[in-house]
Amino acid sequence: MNLKIKIINIKNRFRELLKYKIFRLAVLLHLFYFVLALILTLVFFRDRNDFLVYYKVSEVVLNDINNLYNPPPPIEYRWPFRYFPLSVIFFIPFYLVGFDLGFILFNLSNFILNILICIILYKIILLVRNEDQEKDDKRVITYISIFLMGSPHIFNYILGQINLYVTLFILLSLYIILKYEDIKWQLIAGLLLGISISIKPITLLLIPFLIVFNYDVERKKYTFMLTKTTVRIIGVILPISLNILVFLIYPELLKDFISINFTGEDAIDINHSFSLTKIIENFLFFIGITEEKLLNFHILIFLFVLIIFGGIGFFVYLVKRKTGDDLIHGYLFGILIM
Repeated sequence: MNLKIKIINIKNRFRELLKYKIFRLAVLLHLFYFVLALILTLVFFRDRNDFLVYYKVSEVVLNDINNLYNPPPPIEYRWPFRYFPLSVIFFIPFYLVGFDLGFILFNLSNFILNILICIILYKIILLVRNEDQEKDDKRVITYISIFLMGSPHIFNYILGQINLYVTLFILLSLYIILKYEDIKWQLIAGLLLGISISIKPITLLLIPFLIVFNYDVERKKYTFMLTKTTVRIIGVILPISLNILVFLIYPELLKDFISINFTGEDAIDINHSFSLTKIIENFLFFIGITEEKLLNFHILIFLFVLIIFGGIGFFVYLVKRKTGDDLIHGYLFGILIM
């Protein structure tokens, strides 16, 4: 009975949202992105998308996991697979139904994820907005509508990227931390962030912002909250430890993983990305810096972005008076570096 009531409430809420012109436009435009992406990829870009890499990765793992990062001929990845071994679990169900249907279902799951992300964003905004701000939802709906109309969505759909899974787990983690104080919820938040790291390892950059402390303005003193911080970190470590176990069982995988991401010739990959590190590398390549030279500076570029933006983000997180949105700023800086 409760489920029926919730479904009715969701329908009624959706009808209310459709009264806003900008939301109607956002929904129609997003549906257009979705349909256009299916047509473009299945007709024109069948061999030029991320989903094809995930598809082939699933095939390799089901036959011999040792070849995960170095597929045997005739299998060849268009772009290197850089993620942890257990992230392949997300892709195997789509591989089992074939490329065409798998791509459609994968993008359908991305479409559903976008809906869930909008809901979580809405709830986060309600949690952190100030009491003196307007209480109606008009501005919030405008923000959500702008998100739905964003051009990166069409790239996500055309390429069949995994970013929305990562985004969902990050936002869920953030929402739980902002909403609940109980230790069990801190553990769950850490687990969700750990899952996002298992999907995309660069999410590790968000871990420093899990450190919990309070700042006493009058006494100008920080109080470190060991229990909460420890529980969150344990939550993060649990999913990652499963990947470490896989590396221990298959040591060649760890060697290949390090080579692909840091030391090998595939560590530099010139492709579409919104991360600052990748944007800098793409720009340097555009102005004439060769991939060989970029490989030499790859770690330095990453460290530069990490120190500058990560340092600024963590400094703001440390000195900013606790208002409920400081963690959001920390997550934002972490995502920028990613």
